[in-house]
Amino acid sequence: MSGSESSGFNRWVAQWKFRLGFKADTEALFSPGRYNDLHMHKQGRSTRALIKFCEEHHYPPDELREMKVCLRWLTLGSIKRAVEGYNRISIRRSGSLSDWQPPVVFDYETPEYAQAVFEALTTQWELLMKLSLPKSE
Repeated sequence: MSGSESSGFNRWVAQWKFRLGFKADTEALFSPGRYNDLHMHKQGRSTRALIKFCEEHHYPPDELREMKVCLRWLTLGSIKRAVEGYNRISIRRSGSLSDWQPPVVFDYETPEYAQAVFEALTTQWELLMKLSLPKSE
């Protein structure tokens, strides 16, 4: 792409991001070595799904605070701050998110089903968030 084609494309991307509610820096999409928001839509969706499941299954609200902060930064388009929030969440340590066993709260659930859904949501969220970690982490 020539310089004028590239700037026209960047304007087009910025217009669509505005229409879709993204507020991330358009330059970050095309600048090597900088955070980008290519995965932010899926990251936000998986974060919302995990938060919703945890709230419905009575996960302690204080424990969800950092996850909600992470979602807020994703919504605002700041992947760097979202990753900082993600890094503050204890996922695989003893007594952490992965140790929780969600109770059955709906008629259609069994203990195994609730646990499997929780593990799937947690794993998907963790994998998507790791896409934005700096290479050294």
